[in-house]
Amino acid sequence: MKKLFHQTFHKMHVLKKALIFPLLILLMISVSCRSNDEETPPDNQALIGIWQPYKYNQKATLSTGPYDKTTDLTICQQKSRVIFDQNDAGTTKLYGEDNGTCTLQNEATFTYTYDASSKTLNIKNSDGTTQSGTIKQLSESDLVYELVGTLEIEGEANVKVTTTIYGRRTKD
Repeated sequence: MKKLFHQTFHKMHVLKKALIFPLLILLMISVSCRSNDEETPPDNQALIGIWQPYKYNQKATLSTGPYDKTTDLTICQQKSRVIFDQNDAGTTKLYGEDNGTCTLQNEATFTYTYDASSKTLNIKNSDGTTQSGTIKQLSESDLVYELVGTLEIEGEANVKVTTTIYGRRTKD
């Protein structure tokens, strides 16, 4: 009986090894050969679309002290659009009031790169000027973009200003 038990146990052990090895191979193949239907989207995927700016904030240190001003855009200015397309290019359409009439005041094209890991957005405008900033928030509905530049504020020239632009996704 003892001998039969050992023979049966040995056969089961060999059978177990014989089954485990092919199962492991099959598992490794199925994991490594899994189709990648959900390919990693490009970094700019979340950015692609039409954005409507609705307010901005500017912060700086002036000779008179800190400057911190938030400006809500007018209904006319909110007709402005920033469009990021899939080919790392885009268009801006800026609206403003001219003698009480809302008009398209500037339309320009640009190219861009967006690095999702550093959240850096680099834009090169059609006139050759560039800007680089940081995406502070990017979701299906909201975009918050911060850039630092030198501007004239409150009559002071060459002031280092941090501008934060708030936008929302729109369909038109």
